[in-house]
Amino acid sequence: MQLLTRYVLGELLKVFVVTLVILTTMIVLAGVVQEAIKQGLGIGPVLRLIPYILPEAMRYAVPGTVLFAAVSVYGRMAASNEIVAIKSLGISPMAFIWPLIIFASFVSLATVWLNDVAVSWGRNGRTRVIISSVEEIAYGVLETHGSFRTDRISIHVTEVEDCWLIQPRFTIHATESRGEYSITADRAQLRSNLETGNLEIHYRGARFDSVEGFEGSLGDDVYELPLDSFLQRSGPGGGPMDRSLRDIPAEIARREEDLQNTREAMATTAAFQMMTGDFESLTDAVWQHDHQRLINAQAMLHRLHTEPHRRWANGFSCLCFALVGAPWAIRRRQGDLLASFFVVFLPILLVYYPLLLYGIGQAKHGLWPPECVWLGNAMLAIGAVWLFRHVLRY
Repeated sequence: MQLLTRYVLGELLKVFVVTLVILTTMIVLAGVVQEAIKQGLGIGPVLRLIPYILPEAMRYAVPGTVLFAAVSVYGRMAASNEIVAIKSLGISPMAFIWPLIIFASFVSLATVWLNDVAVSWGRNGRTRVIISSVEEIAYGVLETHGSFRTDRISIHVTEVEDCWLIQPRFTIHATESRGEYSITADRAQLRSNLETGNLEIHYRGARFDSVEGFEGSLGDDVYELPLDSFLQRSGPGGGPMDRSLRDIPAEIARREEDLQNTREAMATTAAFQMMTGDFESLTDAVWQHDHQRLINAQAMLHRLHTEPHRRWANGFSCLCFALVGAPWAIRRRQGDLLASFFVVFLPILLVYYPLLLYGIGQAKHGLWPPECVWLGNAMLAIGAVWLFRHVLRY
């Protein structure tokens, strides 16, 4: 029995490692190219990005790799009648199923860890690499295109001469607290200050103007902007998806306390306004703003409660994929591994991922409990039980 277990585990490991290396390499290269194009990175920052993109790539590659390994090994064993031979010796089929369950369980736990590392270490590391390369990125884009734009600032120059920007125009985009304004200069120089986390813009002959009509002369001056304002973000950061699993419980407790304090403050204000007959204040802009803030806080809590379930469900998709793929490959008894893989992967693609996304969406909106994220895994588990009943019976 131990010999059979070692044999199955060895075959699974060989296929898994080879496939994982190939698939991860492809995803890493695609991720590096995408990040380099989006951020305008040079070869140096691109090479420094690779370790931080690796966990992100592996967490996407592992579930499919586990499925391919299960289909490959058990499909080959069934096609060469090895499973029939094992049954003819009076050995229970579970003897060659347990190694898969143990293997896929360990891989699932590792995938949960990879999900956590990818967001808590990988994304932060990529941000640090990009921030430390802001000066290089900006100069490279300006020298090539003559303009550089992020969500926070736009830069246009006539030309780049050594480290000087000739006749630059810096447009600082509007925020909630102030309007848009521009700074023009005869020349300027960009210097990254990693100690303060700011990008220093050294002007020569600078002037400013704003959309409100204010104008003035700055002369020779230094203007500072946070380095992270030069990141090309695809969406807002700092949400539940950017936090590690160990930080989420503390964040939930803090948010719940803030939410309770907000509710109490709003209830006290409403009671005072009703007692004084100030009913108009209950529908004014200030009250509507506080009410919207309460809704946003509740929505963030739903997202925080959903995120741990999402990561664990994603991780244990490896086990579910393997438990569906192995009996399916045994029933097909065909040596064409790619055909068997795609035949079983297509239903997973059409059933598991839509259910996962639907469950996440419902949980994030507070319509269903966070546990509904496991709906896709439950469906695969039911399918695996049905398939294994046939394999174990015949």
